[in-house]
Amino acid sequence: AVGCIGRKMADVTMGDELIKEQQFEVIEGIMDTDPKGAISKFREILKGRAVDQPLDVWQERAAFRLMKLYAQVEDAGSLLALLQDLRKSFDAFTKSKRESYIKTIYDKLALIPNTDAEQIAMCEEYIEMFKGEKRNILRQKFETKLASLLSKKGEYPRALQLLSSLQTELKKLDDKLLLVELFLIESRTHHALNNLAKAKSTLTAARSNANSIYVGVQLQAEIDMQSGILNAEEKDFRTSFSYFLEAHEGFVSKDDHVNGLACLKYMLLSKIMNGQGEEVHAIVNAKNSLRFADDEVIGCLKEIADAYKISSLCKCCFTVSVFLEVVLFGIVIQNFL
Repeated sequence: AVGCIGRKMADVTMGDELIKEQQFEVIEGIMDTDPKGAISKFREILKGRAVDQPLDVWQERAAFRLMKLYAQVEDAGSLLALLQDLRKSFDAFTKSKRESYIKTIYDKLALIPNTDAEQIAMCEEYIEMFKGEKRNILRQKFETKLASLLSKKGEYPRALQLLSSLQTELKKLDDKLLLVELFLIESRTHHALNNLAKAKSTLTAARSNANSIYVGVQLQAEIDMQSGILNAEEKDFRTSFSYFLEAHEGFVSKDDHVNGLACLKYMLLSKIMNGQGEEVHAIVNAKNSLRFADDEVIGCLKEIADAYKISSLCKCCFTVSVFLEVVLFGIVIQNFL
């Protein structure tokens, strides 16, 4: 009799789980077509949970789906609110779970445009938390992200100070992968400060460390992109084009639209500056480039290439003046146009 009761309870439990699985699949099925509706339903799953308990399997799946959806609809506020809600239960989570939630939410936040201020605030907050928990590896990773954001924001002294401190730590630990990222950020920072000698030496250090370890496609593309930029600064446009092409292919393979587009712009600029403006249209019409063909700066560079083809300085100057606001989007284009 006891055995029968146990089997019946197990059958009921399996039935409940199957129903939940089916309900979950229905919600997942509308994530692309009705993201707001999916968000509402996933929120319901998390609603009323006990904050002194870890998430069950359905709540955890709902939380991760919400992270994806908030990034998809570019709702940074709700994404950060979700993190604050999950933080109430941090004491009930394992350290690995906490790490997973924090890293995933940061990565999703980074996908949302114009969230540099929010990313900086999040880095600073969790760096302090990781310091208190003596989780040095996580602290170092977030300090690296913070240094990159500070450099991008133009806070170069603070970025360089943080990078210097981190490099001292990481050299002792021989963490080559993180050192590659640090040297690359430092190279970008020195380039922004017009210190080309230091920009080149730190990029060489990044390449040296990268040669002794496996480097992922994204990071390798970032190294190639920086190499192309520094070669362009030295007027070696043939070499810079080769680096930009490699970087462009890497970014496209990782669906990194922002960097893929930037590299395409630099590729066209390299061809124009090398006296090969007639090749610009063919590059824009290539398979990996067609998705970017409607960009305003791409249109501007095509016009400049046409002006070069007919040797019309007047048309070139007119084109730059018309597209002035979109042309001045970055230091590399500014330096040559």
